[in-house]
Amino acid sequence: MALAIQGAAAPARDRDAFPDELIVRRELAVNFVRYNPGFQTLASVEPWARRTIGEHV
Repeated sequence: MALAIQGAAAPARDRDAFPDELIVRRELAVNFVRYNPGFQTLASVEPWARRTIGEHV
């Protein structure tokens, strides 16, 4: 995916930032699941996100 994005019709700044964002966000997600036993519940969601979800249900 990181190699494919280099040929995309997107601004160079966005193409250059993508690989770093891809790796960092993946690692954050893996760590969240690994170290948060309640990751499958809404209790693990930030309060602002729970409020937003509540506004759309």
